[in-house]
Amino acid sequence: LHTRVAARLWQAHPTGMLLCLALLRRLLRAEEADDPWAAHWLKQLRIRLNLIAHLLKQKNRRLDQAFASLPGAIHTTQVSNPSPTEFILPLALFSPPGSRLLQQLIDYDLLVRRTLLAWHLGLITQAEKRDFIATIPRLMFQVFSFVNRFRTTGVTRADVRANSPLAQTMAHKLGNLPKKMLAEIQRDDRWRQRRKLRPQKLAKGPFKGL
Repeated sequence: LHTRVAARLWQAHPTGMLLCLALLRRLLRAEEADDPWAAHWLKQLRIRLNLIAHLLKQKNRRLDQAFASLPGAIHTTQVSNPSPTEFILPLALFSPPGSRLLQQLIDYDLLVRRTLLAWHLGLITQAEKRDFIATIPRLMFQVFSFVNRFRTTGVTRADVRANSPLAQTMAHKLGNLPKKMLAEIQRDDRWRQRRKLRPQKLAKGPFKGL
């Protein structure tokens, strides 16, 4: 990473990039174990990552317009740090959402470099520079905090359908699942029940279903 603001996102305490990547692995394992809260958390995470991606694209588009206004005789090169901060990341920490978040950190690092260059050339205002640099970290810290709030529940969709004591406890701790998701869980249960009943209906007569 070439910029201090991007490096601080990696090194932030108590929640930084490394901890977030590790927690995302735990979150994915919970989803694979049929934990509906984990599925809900991942859906909300995708919404947050989509927002960051949209803002990165939007701000880069604004910088493209700014650089396009330079006279043809002026050529610029990308700002880079002669001694960038390097981080070693264990492969075991990678996951699809984690890789996407990591890519967004790299994209943000590049955005900061472009922003500083545009400001030095007088292409954007001080207020624009502050906005471009400050917005993304605030959203990333929110992602770190959001992922950190998840707790492995041990609950499955079957527990939710049965409204088991464990499901009730987790609803109290993590909040209720969205009504739409609850309806889908109940609908899946009714579908499974119909699948179980179908062979019994076919067995009533020797030629039924032929």
